[in-house]
Amino acid sequence: MDTLAPKDIDILKSLSDSKSLEMFRSIARGNVGTDELIRGLSKKQYYFRMRQLLKAGLVQRIKGRFSLTCLGAVVNHAGLVIETGVNNYWKLKAIDSIQASGQIVEHEHNSRQ
Repeated sequence: MDTLAPKDIDILKSLSDSKSLEMFRSIARGNVGTDELIRGLSKKQYYFRMRQLLKAGLVQRIKGRFSLTCLGAVVNHAGLVIETGVNNYWKLKAIDSIQASGQIVEHEHNSRQ
């Protein structure tokens, strides 16, 4: 086990391409083995991506199965928040436009009901 804590840049790099992110999300859905994760990748691509996920401290391997670490669970939750934002992009864009127009007074903007 590494004695140094991973840096945020290491975590972002390990998830920076669609295949790595897909692997991470598959592991997040439930502990899985190599056979499920390697589909669509060469062995070299698989091992490179898995090494990054392991080194970043996002996943762990126990008895031949992969699962998220506690850090991985936190990162997965953050990813779900980002995904929600992306899925609501146009709604958020509309809110930005209204705010920029000054049609919402500060009191209305900050109040929560």
